[in-house]
Amino acid sequence: MSCSLDRNPSHLLSIALASLLAIASGCPQNDDPPEPGGAGSSGGSDTGTTGSESSSEFETDTTTADGTSTGPEPPEVDLWACEVPTACPQLYYHLEPGEEGDLECPAQLIVSGNAGHFTARHNDGSVLDEDMWLLVEPEGTAIVQRRERECMFDDVDCDLASRPWTGHTAVQRCTLGATEGLVEACAAELPECQWHPWYDHLEDCVDIQAPTCDELAAMVGDG
Repeated sequence: MSCSLDRNPSHLLSIALASLLAIASGCPQNDDPPEPGGAGSSGGSDTGTTGSESSSEFETDTTTADGTSTGPEPPEVDLWACEVPTACPQLYYHLEPGEEGDLECPAQLIVSGNAGHFTARHNDGSVLDEDMWLLVEPEGTAIVQRRERECMFDDVDCDLASRPWTGHTAVQRCTLGATEGLVEACAAELPECQWHPWYDHLEDCVDIQAPTCDELAAMVGDG
């Protein structure tokens, strides 16, 4: 191309004049489109923005769909749903002692060597309830599950009694602690004939395969 132009100066002059006329008339020198993704390219930038917005909308929709507005998921195991006869009234523990309930009943149950079921509730004012489901076994152990319900401290309109139970723990088998001298105290009908599951009165707890409701009912059937 350059050799041909060198051999034809008149042709080169014609091209130069045409270029000057094009510049004077405002015609673009290069009508070729920019390379995709290159500098000044709006196509690549728009594509990236659209992709980002689409991903963001998808994540938002997923989060909304997976929200907790429908309430907590039901626990895998809920021993409270089993219709197991109770051997003692529910025990109750508050911030201040004196309202525990009949602590002699579980003590008598333990020393009797029979199996029996009862529940215990630890109430922390108006913001937290912690429940225990217990089935005392003749071997000096107990099958135990825990759950709780709570209100936020700054939620003055929260009704604790209407809150759903959550935080169901795995079913465990625990050793009954604080039983030393219990047989003698209960035989003599002394005030020390009492037992509750709080503090360190449940020891060496290990997770177990949860018995079925029928199995639990059968355990206390002859108690």
